[in-house]
Amino acid sequence: MWKIGGIFVIVLFLWCAAVAHAKEPAKIIATGEWSQAVKDHEDYALRGRILLGERPVVLGGRERHEIITYIELQDASEAAGRSMQLFCDFGKTDFRPENKSGLDFELLDKDKHPIGSGPYAFSGGVPASQCLTLPSDGTIRLRTSPFGVSDATGLAIAPSLGKLWVLQPGDGTEYALAATFTVDPSKAVAPANASPNEHVWHGTIVLPPVRISGRQLMAASTQPSPATTQASVKPDPIDALVADLARTHGLWENGVYQPIKLPADAATEKVLDQAFKRNSFQDGGRITKYQILEQRKVEISPMTGVAGAPVYEAIRIESNCGPKIVLLQYLQSNEWWNRIYDAPR
Repeated sequence: MWKIGGIFVIVLFLWCAAVAHAKEPAKIIATGEWSQAVKDHEDYALRGRILLGERPVVLGGRERHEIITYIELQDASEAAGRSMQLFCDFGKTDFRPENKSGLDFELLDKDKHPIGSGPYAFSGGVPASQCLTLPSDGTIRLRTSPFGVSDATGLAIAPSLGKLWVLQPGDGTEYALAATFTVDPSKAVAPANASPNEHVWHGTIVLPPVRISGRQLMAASTQPSPATTQASVKPDPIDALVADLARTHGLWENGVYQPIKLPADAATEKVLDQAFKRNSFQDGGRITKYQILEQRKVEISPMTGVAGAPVYEAIRIESNCGPKIVLLQYLQSNEWWNRIYDAPR
């Protein structure tokens, strides 16, 4: 069930293309209980809870489910006072045990034992580490998940940059996602332009677990949109994928990838072989046989305001796991960036 291994995730993760124009908010599919209110040294109190949202996104003619983790923070002070300044260290990359700042998530099994997770290769946007203002008697909802993490075979839960688990849609086992939220006193420094009337809060909140299962999340998630089921004239598969990605204005680059340590002049087949060894698909199968149908260079528009369009090698294949399109790009870090997408049949 769990596809976590070593230092890299060994399942295929596909970025769910998030368009740049206005879109519907994520549907909340699981909500935890409010925590106990925690007071600091001046009796300013804060409480919180965990929520999971889901947003379906069509990519390459297929609908994917992006599972998004949020926390809500609420002023629970007994008396009305000043606004609270909260240092939310959601973008941290220092995962040493002694660094308690920010969020620490755990996924627990039915016996309340932690299920292991590890770092994973990721390129893209993450929620920022920043000071936020919580108005007196106010409530705010904050995204904690990195942007664009999803899985072709199941439901990827990445509540923070350092944690990742994958639940299979048919798994009825109940799990619990729990967390602690810490504002580290050494880092809770108000920005230079902060109002002197804002109180800098610090402390640790234990967020009650939200109970989830793969079957429950899939049942609660949004049904496929009509756009994915309507018959239409089939466009060129590579052109269709490039157009889908270009419409995101560079956001498609967010997400997990599997770095391949081969030289820049490596044969295409050798790079593909390594990519297929690192990734599995819906039924857990892997690509063991394939035929290259088409290979060409493509340009995909970057983020708005960035000059130039990066060039990728696009390879369309037929395989024992169905038609796929592989995008490759050799990086300055002397490794191959790669993504595998379902190709329209």
